[in-house]
Amino acid sequence: MNITIIGRKCTPRESFKARAEEKLKKVEKFFHIENLADPENLEIQHNIILALRAHNLMFKDQDYVVTSEGEVMIVDEFTGRI
Repeated sequence: MNITIIGRKCTPRESFKARAEEKLKKVEKFFHIENLADPENLEIQHNIILALRAHNLMFKDQDYVVTSEGEVMIVDEFTGRI
């Protein structure tokens, strides 16, 4: 199966790689960094992963709560405690 991207045909794997690289450039531009993979950017990378996980896998007031101060607190799935 081939997909046409910007006037050229490529496989779905190439398409994914092109999209991933494009998104990575957007992230680096947003955070004003040259390379997200640099060890000095490990904290940013970690927080991005946590944010993506929360956005895609968790539900507000079920898996996490937001305090009046804007702090996000995770709810323990077994005990229900924060």
